[in-house]
Amino acid sequence: MIPEAQHWAAVYADGVRRTNDGRAAYGVSTILRSPLVKLLEARDEALDNLNYTAWAIDNLAPGPSGELLIYVAGPYTVRGDDGEPCELGVDNGVVRRQQIQHIRRAADAGAELLRRGHYPLVPHTMTAMWDHDYPDIPWERYLDLCLRWLVFCHAILLLPGWKRSRGALKELARAKELGLHIFERVEDVPDLREED
Repeated sequence: MIPEAQHWAAVYADGVRRTNDGRAAYGVSTILRSPLVKLLEARDEALDNLNYTAWAIDNLAPGPSGELLIYVAGPYTVRGDDGEPCELGVDNGVVRRQQIQHIRRAADAGAELLRRGHYPLVPHTMTAMWDHDYPDIPWERYLDLCLRWLVFCHAILLLPGWKRSRGALKELARAKELGLHIFERVEDVPDLREED
């Protein structure tokens, strides 16, 4: 856990604001709290919320030069002519090679975003081949993980073939709900490199 998050988790560990040594901030039982103590607690909680919000804005906002955290979305699973996922079995080298191509395309897009001065988040590479190595984890669980990552991003980049990707379609829908910038080509993402 990052230090700032550890701090706020410790301050409100059991729903009660605590001092650095772990005591309740005002040392008074819930029943005996006066209106003044309740007001002081409310003030402190409001200040904590403002401080946390300021920290979040500073750390999650686009960078000072317009750097964005960009989620890369596109096909991962290989689908057959019937639109159903192909099995990634040991003997199915063709499917495995196609899936590796999908991962490589996402990695290449992420590298180009990094070159352009942005911060890519590439789920393809972060969970590469897990579906093969850990077949007990359902596809929906991976999608849930990806949608959780997406909320921290400023934009989404859609790779070629995204319209045929069940996951990318759901990620795009969530990106629209969040009001993220949507890019369909890496060339459309602003290039922040300084010219020599």
